[in-house]
Amino acid sequence: ELSFARDVRPILAKSCWACHGFDAEARKGGLRLDVREEALKPADSGAAAIVPGKPQESELITRITSTDASEVMPPPSSGH
Repeated sequence: ELSFARDVRPILAKSCWACHGFDAEARKGGLRLDVREEALKPADSGAAAIVPGKPQESELITRITSTDASEVMPPPSSGH
C-alpha cells in the first residue's frame, strides 16, 4: 500500500521543496507542497497542483511527466 509519508513526501522533499516548500522567500509560483491544504489550493497560475483522486486534473502530474523543458518540473537546470 502506498504511503504519503514513506513514499511520496521524500520525493517532494528532494525534488520540489527548494522552490515549493516552507521558505516563503524561496517559494515560486505561489505553490507550497509541504502542507496538504496549501498543495490543494490553486497556484498563481490558477491551476490546482493536486486534485485528490483526479491525477488527470492535477497540474503536478502534468508537469512531472512533461517532455517540454519549459514546463517540466523540476526544471532541468535543477539537476533533479
